[in-house]
Amino acid sequence: MPLITETQKSVIQEFDARLMRHGIRYAVIGGLAAMAWGSERPLDDLDVRIGRTDIQTVLDTHRHSVSRELLPYRTEHWKIHVAQIILRGVKVDLQQAEDSQVTGAGGTYAFPDEIAFVEKDIEGLLLPIMPRDQLIAYKQALSRPQDLADLAAIG
Repeated sequence: MPLITETQKSVIQEFDARLMRHGIRYAVIGGLAAMAWGSERPLDDLDVRIGRTDIQTVLDTHRHSVSRELLPYRTEHWKIHVAQIILRGVKVDLQQAEDSQVTGAGGTYAFPDEIAFVEKDIEGLLLPIMPRDQLIAYKQALSRPQDLADLAAIG
């Protein structure tokens, strides 16, 4: 089974192209970022960080696909603002870059407000990926089973 399905790959490519056309800076985080740095877990959804000033533009350009408007999401592990769109069955979680943090068994990680990324090739797609050190800090803080598996693979 491939790590990224053809549908996911197509959605990611189209999403990236649309954001680039609008000049929207973003970074891929979560499972796809872990994959870019060496994890071999199949992709579940696409997680991206987008600045507060751009996230509404993304929602407006995907109006027909919005499944969750931008709202605060607060749990014992998450303190973020997030929206979700679904494109051809692929969930895309849009996390507001500013004022975001996660807390877990490994402590708390506050995402920097500035969106940093490294361009990485993932199965032929050149994407803006969360820097390795930020991804490691984020996954160490959460320390869920999937995070620990990603950390082991990333090395």
